Amino acid sequence: MKKFVVCSFILAMIFTVANAVVGSRITTDPQDGLTIQYGEVEPQPISRIGELWQASDPAAICGSLGIGTNGEYVAAGWYLNNIRMSMYQDSSTPEWEYVFDDPGFEYPLDMTPEGYTVLGAGSMLYGFNPGSSTPVMSYEIAGSTINNVAVSADGSMAYCTAVFSDHADIVAISEQMTEWSVTLDGGAGTLTLSGDGQTLVFTQYGGDNSNMIVLNAADGSVLFTDVEYNQNPPAISYDGSIIVNGDYSGYVHVYERTDDTYQEIWSYHVNSGDSGSSSWIGGMAVSADGETIAVGTLIFNSSGYDGEVYVFDTDIPEPLWIYDNCGDYVCSVDISDDGSLIAAGGYGPTDHSLPDFYLFRKGSSEPLYTINTPGSIFHVKLAGEGGMCATGGKAVHARLMGSGGTLYRVDAQPDGGTLTGTVTLDGYDDHSGVLIEIDGIDNFQVYTDENGDYEIPYIPANTYMVTASKTGFQSVTEAASIVEDDTTDLDFTLLPNGDPPTDLIASHGYDSWVRLDWTAPEIREIQQFNVYRKDYLTATFPLEPLGSVGGEELTYNDHSAVPLKKYYYVVTAVIDDLETPYSNRVIGWSSTSYITNQIDAYVGSTPVIDGTISADEWADAFALQCGDFLGTNDNEIDAMTSVLAFFKVDSAIENLYVAVHNTNDFELEDHDEVGLYFDDNNDGSFPANGSEDLSEGNFWAVHYASGNVIRYRPCFSPSGVGTTEEYADWEVAISLTDSGIIYEFAIPIGDQYNYIQPDDNNISGLGLFVLDDPSSFNAWWPFEMQNIFKPQYFGTIHFGAENEVPPPAENLSITGADGDVILSWELPEINDFGYMMVYMSDGEEETYLGNSQGMQYYHTLEEPGTYEFYVVTRDYSGQESEPSDPVQYTYAESAGEPDSPAFTGLNNIYPNPFNPTATVAFSLKQPENTRIDVYNIRGQRVTTLVNGKLPSGNHHVTWQGVDSNDKKVASGVYLIRFEAGETNQVRKALMLK
Repeated sequence: MKKFVVCSFILAMIFTVANAVVGSRITTDPQDGLTIQYGEVEPQPISRIGELWQASDPAAICGSLGIGTNGEYVAAGWYLNNIRMSMYQDSSTPEWEYVFDDPGFEYPLDMTPEGYTVLGAGSMLYGFNPGSSTPVMSYEIAGSTINNVAVSADGSMAYCTAVFSDHADIVAISEQMTEWSVTLDGGAGTLTLSGDGQTLVFTQYGGDNSNMIVLNAADGSVLFTDVEYNQNPPAISYDGSIIVNGDYSGYVHVYERTDDTYQEIWSYHVNSGDSGSSSWIGGMAVSADGETIAVGTLIFNSSGYDGEVYVFDTDIPEPLWIYDNCGDYVCSVDISDDGSLIAAGGYGPTDHSLPDFYLFRKGSSEPLYTINTPGSIFHVKLAGEGGMCATGGKAVHARLMGSGGTLYRVDAQPDGGTLTGTVTLDGYDDHSGVLIEIDGIDNFQVYTDENGDYEIPYIPANTYMVTASKTGFQSVTEAASIVEDDTTDLDFTLLPNGDPPTDLIASHGYDSWVRLDWTAPEIREIQQFNVYRKDYLTATFPLEPLGSVGGEELTYNDHSAVPLKKYYYVVTAVIDDLETPYSNRVIGWSSTSYITNQIDAYVGSTPVIDGTISADEWADAFALQCGDFLGTNDNEIDAMTSVLAFFKVDSAIENLYVAVHNTNDFELEDHDEVGLYFDDNNDGSFPANGSEDLSEGNFWAVHYASGNVIRYRPCFSPSGVGTTEEYADWEVAISLTDSGIIYEFAIPIGDQYNYIQPDDNNISGLGLFVLDDPSSFNAWWPFEMQNIFKPQYFGTIHFGAENEVPPPAENLSITGADGDVILSWELPEINDFGYMMVYMSDGEEETYLGNSQGMQYYHTLEEPGTYEFYVVTRDYSGQESEPSDPVQYTYAESAGEPDSPAFTGLNNIYPNPFNPTATVAFSLKQPENTRIDVYNIRGQRVTTLVNGKLPSGNHHVTWQGVDSNDKKVASGVYLIRFEAGETNQVRKALMLK
């Protein structure tokens, strides 16, 4: 899982190389990135290692690589000394070399599958056929330095980035003529071309121009732009549908193409297991088919550096496996077209106690092959077919002064054969999720797809017992003989263990947990029900259940559910010690009612800053639940309700008063603190690096044994901080109580640089954390904030906001079976939500049923009749809204079934937002011709869900997020149009990916 760690430095330095040998040393700073220092050293001898051959140079460094699809040709660019490009085939002796004289470094090159190579050298762009050192293309961009190149698979188009003193050009060249060019302010970082030649990804890093720009390779038009915080090139799938990028905060970002643009579909924060460490994303790769992602990392920890390799399935933001303890920066990763092989290279530890190069199967974190070089690996190139690999770098460790370079050619084709087949689940249409295991050898297993197909490559030749198993079905074991370089077919049929539970439903924002209800199968006595949960649709359910209940119980509460996450559930029954297949699959989630990205700091009374929180002194403040329930920065989950913060201002808006109660921390230590990072003018950035503007930055309320203080430090964009100042005379009190640590403090608001200076609307951007020293972040707000130094991730705080009466809930609806009913509604826009108060009337008496902290309420009616329900919003300070519009429900006396609904119309669309399935619930008071259509935001009909006459009653229909041709639709807003009789309604539904 590695990818190119391209250090895209534009170095305006000319070295005169006579008898001396120029050496280099790489230094790394968590905020500022990589820098190279150059000096004169004596050449150092290196060991020749490598599976096929190894080439070396005592003075030059191997700075760039190209490899053909089948690995027949390898091109290497050598820089620093003895500057040249070398073309290799079967030995370490080059077939030919092209020597040029240019004062640059790391000359970029790219190669087609057939070996045609494009090279950038100074202001020149050259093209070479694999058999000759005579350029067949020479193209000059006068006055520039070409720092990136790319070539289409057929060699007809070449692309480069040309850097000038005040701008950079992206240039497309065909037959030595400019097809198009794009001029951009700032410099050029990296350039990556999709395998089909249709999409370019260009990056800039540093200064005011840190961007990732995706372009149409045909004409240079911009498809998508996002912020760039990395010097390494993003990875792109063959058809350009998937882009992988990373940042210097340790986040992997994955983008998917939808229509004519891109959207981020997930991000993942890498962590070495040491919660006090910080991390970078290094090399990045995605397979040609877009299904497998691999990344390398750099970890900053207490002992210095370390590195890791992560491998993902693209549609699941959790790693398949992690290989850690690489010793240092894993700066380059490549992956075979089918994702079955991953090559990774990096610096390795300075004592060379660990390898620098690794080759993995996708199915295992156990390396197939490693190389421990005398220096460091900078670049890895794996042939698309996976059979050959080239890797090279420096002959002396990257962090030590020295020069010389090494290049290795590795036979990357594992031994063994392939096992394929199809599994049939008898009586079922979906045959996915069957585990195929090769007995007797570790990490050779795979799950079947929906059609039941599976494939396991690189199995050592032998005869094995192969087992096919899935929860609820009888396992089958068969023998299979694996032949070297051959494919063995083995099919299975699995029989179910009886009938599963049915009618499983899950709550949607019901409370701080997820409630599940189901119907038992009508068979023998049930011993117990098992509940299974997974986080992602395409993942398989785990082998062990989330929990179990007795055979008489038909409900389960998932108290481990985390807000902002949607979960997939199934239930099985255990009968005569055999477990049935899964029930129907449902989506459920807990309440997000306390989630807000805006703090309203009300005008209130002046509190006593003494380290205690009394109800009276903070009752007029805005209350924020901010426990780090996602484990965003330290991977340690704390309950949202475990940290409560209060905010208010004085009547003159000259002071912000803050109180924080951390119920997770029961030991008062040096450096326990609350951190507040302010983007004063709320423009999404700090002042630029080098600015004299010190007005935006972060405050800490910190405990020390010597006393509690307020500290302030200016912050800059894209990175960097100023001098920290301490204000012992500012109001701050921090104390340890029986219920945790309490912080109280005040920060002035005004014109001074070290005061909060809100914008003209009295609003500032804000990011917040609460630290349990040394490394546990018990609060992190906004909850999905990815970097406390990047204000574009912040929430907002409104100083002097009015504490308005809350609005009522909208679109209250009811569904039911017999006397069991579920009320659902949409939460109003409110930042200080308390709870919903639920009321019921039978026409004679009104009853207060109870509270809901979410978007649903479950109730069982004791007697038949017609009932009316409504809800009232209550905010944290106790203010109540007007009642919502009521809904009616009739519970019939006769057969225990409800009468016809009291109205015709839409009840609810859930979940909303949804991915990928939404359920449209509706009622018909009488039989009606009914039509439900889905339209996009342009008014174009996407598909029809219902079109025909339906009986009276409560109904629902699901939309799978596809159009009338069964093709997945893009993310965005869709309109659900309901027509029945004289009723015509339209509701919005939001698809998120």
